[in-house]
Amino acid sequence: MQSRLQKESFIFVLGDILTLYISLFLSLLLRYLQVPTSDVLASHSVPFSVLFAFSLLTFFVFGMYEKQNLIEKKKILPIIIQGQIVNALFAISFFYFSPLTQITPKTNLFIYLIVSVIFLSLWRIFVAKNIFKKQTSICLIGKGEDVLFLKKDLEENHRGFEIVEFIDLGQNSEYIDKKFLELKNIKVGYIVLDSKDPAIISYMPFLYDLVFSGVQFFEVSDLYESLYNRVPLQIVKHGWFLEHVRSKPHPLYDFFKRTMDVIIALFLMLVSSFAYPLVFVLIKLEDRGPLFYRDIRIGKDNKIITIFKFRSMSVGVIPELGRKIETKVGKFMRKTRIDEIPQLINILKGELSLIGPRPEQPRMVEEYTINIPFYSVRHIIKPGLSGWAQIYHDNHPHHNLDISATKEKLSYDLYYLKNRSVILDLIISLKTIKTLLSTKGK
Repeated sequence: MQSRLQKESFIFVLGDILTLYISLFLSLLLRYLQVPTSDVLASHSVPFSVLFAFSLLTFFVFGMYEKQNLIEKKKILPIIIQGQIVNALFAISFFYFSPLTQITPKTNLFIYLIVSVIFLSLWRIFVAKNIFKKQTSICLIGKGEDVLFLKKDLEENHRGFEIVEFIDLGQNSEYIDKKFLELKNIKVGYIVLDSKDPAIISYMPFLYDLVFSGVQFFEVSDLYESLYNRVPLQIVKHGWFLEHVRSKPHPLYDFFKRTMDVIIALFLMLVSSFAYPLVFVLIKLEDRGPLFYRDIRIGKDNKIITIFKFRSMSVGVIPELGRKIETKVGKFMRKTRIDEIPQLINILKGELSLIGPRPEQPRMVEEYTINIPFYSVRHIIKPGLSGWAQIYHDNHPHHNLDISATKEKLSYDLYYLKNRSVILDLIISLKTIKTLLSTKGK
């Protein structure tokens, strides 16, 4: 089933590439009102191929290849339009300021951008929707909140799967026996189950016999991760960590990650250095308070670290409100993430990484450790400025104590702990660019 999801994503990428080249050909056809000559095609194909490569990267950053968005009509059109706006800005810079191209296609580029939006939309919304219209039939076996969430979501949104049978292991044995007997007469392509659930152990011989009828088996947790990019907490036990989480990854990965942290942090400090005097002046003009704000957080191995930010809150408590408030300068800095810049110091000191779970305050960590099983495992690696949860978790609790939202956030942190790699860090970095551009903090 995992290979099926990857295959569909690959087909969508190939379809997008083909659509972009068709859009270029049709744009030239419209521009010259005749079939473009070989010279015209040759002069446009190479530079536009560079644009296409950048376009695919842009579409990836904007989520066009997310499993949830592959065939969602409502989501795909805004992504295409947003992506092509970014691509247009790149194209203008590339064609008019780069010495690598010999053409400056004003009219052709304008026509191409319009045509490509139309044909990408047609391909994704109508053609691709019909290509992948066939649903994969599955039998879902399990219990618990995450399994019920998966069942409800697949029934409402399908996502390429059709549940033809559901066996709730939380019911009594008589119900379960009856359901398994009925399963013999139901044709399904996959059986999705939690093979480690004690309630299913006695039914393993029956399931084994189904192997010879062509049925394939897939773990609930694997399907859940593939669809939602997080680990279902119900399957997380001590054995899960022994199987999936290592406190010390491969030395080459550690070396590469630390090297990139230092190089990128130094580069960002250099690029942003022009902002320091301006920020200092603006903060002092507003309330004459200190430039930096220091906050205590929990880092790797549960060690206390002090992170630095440009101060965004008022110096003292406002009497009529009984609390501090966000300053005007602070509101702008938080919206644009300028207040986060001083944390590059923490990266150079080795206390933070560019990518990793966000560090929490000690009082919250203490509360979450008591109320959320295995919460402290997120501290076996360095916290980061950005992470998997910051990209995908919409219900972020920020600085408020929220057990329910933090449980969900932990499911994303565990996904990163399980799958962390150079490629995943690169994906998070690219996705973070979109988050920064959207000014939607998490």
